[in-house]
Amino acid sequence: MVFKKKLKKEGKKEQLVEYGSLIFGIGILIALIAGFIPNLSITATNVLIGTLGILGIIIGFLNITKEEETKFLVAIISLVILLQIFFTATLPALNFPKSSILIVGKIFTNIITLLVPAAIVVSLKVLFLTAKDE
Repeated sequence: MVFKKKLKKEGKKEQLVEYGSLIFGIGILIALIAGFIPNLSITATNVLIGTLGILGIIIGFLNITKEEETKFLVAIISLVILLQIFFTATLPALNFPKSSILIVGKIFTNIITLLVPAAIVVSLKVLFLTAKDE
């Protein structure tokens, strides 16, 4: 996924991709900042999850082009699997302070909360286009 890409088609499609890239950057920034905030209330956590989820859906619709669909889905699947391994096996063995582990965990959880809805949207788009072609 690239923050700025050039498309052959000019106009609205290019603007939508640029907005999608901007939304992606904002979502990552929110995920990073929220990871450093200790003890979010239940309401704040719900707002964060909802915001990241909605941004993820928008990213899936606006930012992922047809040429990027497969790469994006493979990257998301790889990220989720590797983060699971990282948090269950690697990170505890490194003996970092617990507070550092919690911050890193919150950041990656937030990023996954942003990207999984985008992956669901892209997956559904691929499924519908595949079914439509036959």
